[in-house]
Amino acid sequence: MVKIPDDKRVPDGQLSRISQIRSSTQPEAAETKRRPAAPRGDEVTLSQTGQDFQKARELLQQVSDVRQEKVRQIKAELKSGERQVDPEQIAERMLAEGLFKDLFSNQ
Repeated sequence: MVKIPDDKRVPDGQLSRISQIRSSTQPEAAETKRRPAAPRGDEVTLSQTGQDFQKARELLQQVSDVRQEKVRQIKAELKSGERQVDPEQIAERMLAEGLFKDLFSNQ
């Protein structure tokens, strides 16, 4: 065991300062030693539920939001007079459902 004479000791305050300087001047080397090799690419594995959800989502994206047959039927009924439209009833329902709230807000 090597004994260091008291007159050659580094004061405690300076010792911590030296450690700070070392760590700030050589962070890349220290990080490189600790860091494992980077993976070549990320990989994600979905659970069966996740895979089912993804498949359902893809199938839903292929379906039209508009039911064309229903639209054709309503257009034909309107044209023939079989179906009547009450504009006041439509306006009341739109107001009740809050469809105009953005138009009348003071934002």
